[in-house]
Amino acid sequence: MKLKILIILFLLSALLQAQSVSRNEKILQESSELIYENLQEAQRLLSFVNHSNSEKEHRILSLLILADASYLKGDFVAVMNYIYHAQELLDEKDSDLKFLVEIYLSKYYRILGFQDLSNDYLGRFNQKEILSNYNIKPQILLEKAIRSDNSNEKLKLLNLGFNQLDTTKIFGNSLKNEFRFQLIEISQDSSEKYLKEIIDSKSKIFSARAYLQNENYLMKADSLLKLNPDVILQLELHEKLAKYYLKSNQKDLYKQNILERNELENIIDQSKIKARDLVISHIENQRKEEKSVFENYLFWILTVLVLLSLYGVFYYLKTKRDYKRFLAIMQKNQEEQREKLGKTNSIPEKTEQLLLKKLEKFEQSQKFIQPDISLTNLAKSLDTNTKYLSDIINRNKGCNFNQYINEHRINYIIEKMKSEPKYLNYKMFYLAQECGFSSQSSFSTVFKSVTGISPLSFIKFLKNERKAD
Repeated sequence: MKLKILIILFLLSALLQAQSVSRNEKILQESSELIYENLQEAQRLLSFVNHSNSEKEHRILSLLILADASYLKGDFVAVMNYIYHAQELLDEKDSDLKFLVEIYLSKYYRILGFQDLSNDYLGRFNQKEILSNYNIKPQILLEKAIRSDNSNEKLKLLNLGFNQLDTTKIFGNSLKNEFRFQLIEISQDSSEKYLKEIIDSKSKIFSARAYLQNENYLMKADSLLKLNPDVILQLELHEKLAKYYLKSNQKDLYKQNILERNELENIIDQSKIKARDLVISHIENQRKEEKSVFENYLFWILTVLVLLSLYGVFYYLKTKRDYKRFLAIMQKNQEEQREKLGKTNSIPEKTEQLLLKKLEKFEQSQKFIQPDISLTNLAKSLDTNTKYLSDIINRNKGCNFNQYINEHRINYIIEKMKSEPKYLNYKMFYLAQECGFSSQSSFSTVFKSVTGISPLSFIKFLKNERKAD
């Protein structure tokens, strides 16, 4: 009789556990989409999973979804704290979860401007080792596509990732919409189709983002973002509304949106600065821990060497042999680098001269002030490819593409200020827009890097010179 009772209790316990696991999986699946519909409700559900007696896998997934939710709120410190917490929960056997956490690190390091760190994490992935759980492969392909400057490669990566998406799994539908937005950028012919699919998906955040593509639907985007705020999208909305109201001569509404945009930009910038400090602190702590582990390891090695001199000799000889191999590899790499540097220019001279003339016409046309100018679309307009164009700019202009465009923009606005005194009284935001910059802060940074002084100082000096004349 007692045995029967124990068996029944055991079966009931297993059943309850299975129901709990199933319930948490359903919550996570729903929450990965709900953050784009009802952020507060999604956060409540995720906190329940995170603080309940859940399986480690579910806690890690809930933390990563909470990181995405915090990004929508513009709280980058919370984003990194959630990801680092998820990383702490991992152990060696969590291979797929480890890949997923590293994708998140790569993604948000990219957003925060840590390009080397971001690329380092992205470069670790070996497609053969990755299973299909959590839509990991599509996420890797999406990150690689975002980084690519080659439109053909970008399109190939996006199509491959889009086709591998499994919408029945976690992150599926939100990832599908993200792929659609990326495809819109390089596939104008299909943009209407993808925008309609995004709006039909009924996701408030993604629908608002779709409406932002057309100034006729800005009010629809505004109403959706009021219901479910996304700070990053709200910044873009206020910027587009400001341009719209300026064009329609509604000055009060223009000023209101400019103020709201500047306020949001300041909040986001401050949040990013704090998040960057957190990342740097986290990396320094990791290095200290690694150093401490290394020092302890060295202590025991030295102790063993003292007690086992023969083992020490063997270890020394082995290390010396390995070091010779290391030197041989380094020498080989240096020789390969020298061979690469010694190679002649692969671009035919006629082609190069033709492209240089086209670049000269481009400079004279002043199309470099267009805000959406990029290496890809400039190469397309010059009837060449990005590799040729980048190589020619690097060798003939002595700088990369971004520096080339930025220097022409700064020289353009300097000439404007020198030849047309009215420009000396314009606000920084207007000057930035006039020469193609999307924000006042990026304009000021580039201006100083090109001229060596801030735009405010330059204007002050120019005004003083005019008074003296």
